[in-house]
Amino acid sequence: MKKTNKMIIALSLSIVLLMGCLIGGTLAWLLDKTNPVKNVFTTSDIDIELEETTKDYEMVPGHTIDKDPFVTVKANSEACYVFVKVEKTANLDTYIAYAIDGDWKKLEDGVYYLTADEMTTDQVFHVLGEGSYTDPMGTENTADDVTVAWENDEVGVKPSVKKTMMDSLTEDTMPKLTFTAYSVQRFETNGEEFTAAEAWALAQNNANY
Repeated sequence: MKKTNKMIIALSLSIVLLMGCLIGGTLAWLLDKTNPVKNVFTTSDIDIELEETTKDYEMVPGHTIDKDPFVTVKANSEACYVFVKVEKTANLDTYIAYAIDGDWKKLEDGVYYLTADEMTTDQVFHVLGEGSYTDPMGTENTADDVTVAWENDEVGVKPSVKKTMMDSLTEDTMPKLTFTAYSVQRFETNGEEFTAAEAWALAQNNANY
């Protein structure tokens, strides 16, 4: 009986080994492998510049002065809000009249903005636009009033400015007009834009430029 069991076991093992040899020797598994696909996550940026080509501003009553501050959003910058903050001395309006270019929208007093799309070329936005100012000359006859008109990238010196007014100015009290430009990414998430007010708050509260 024991001999028969041993023979059965030996026979079974032989069959298993034979099947293993047959499977291993006759089946060809289908295999494949792709080339690796590398995902490289590059950085993004917003790069702006504020420049002006004219430097000397001599006031002559009733005349215009070339003044051309402009903001450049550099190529390959992300879509963004561009802000310009305009600051002036308390006496500026006594001497100078100016206008902001119509491409800019007013957000609050002294702050203007526009939107720039992502582009592969530089985008240039001029700050000062054309306008006019009429100075009442203090008579009942409006024909005596004097109007100064200026083009884009100019400001006007008010006709009512007198030599004595200019003589009273010192280096510290000269009228000054100052521009500062800011940029903030336009989209908070995919397809979700910041509002202009939200973007301006970010520009004011974040010192990491």
